[in-house]
Amino acid sequence: MVRVLPGWAETEAAVAMTDRIAEQAGADYEDGKKIIMDSLRGTHRAGHQERL
Repeated sequence: MVRVLPGWAETEAAVAMTDRIAEQAGADYEDGKKIIMDSLRGTHRAGHQERL
């Protein structure tokens, strides 16, 4: 089964990427997520690995 998420899935790799983006922006993890969500121009809700 293939699932399509309207936005971003918060996997281990995505968390690591978010940490890097936040660090580069001088921000915290939540602000890093906001940067990603804003770039997606879609939903501001992340899918979580446990629910995929």
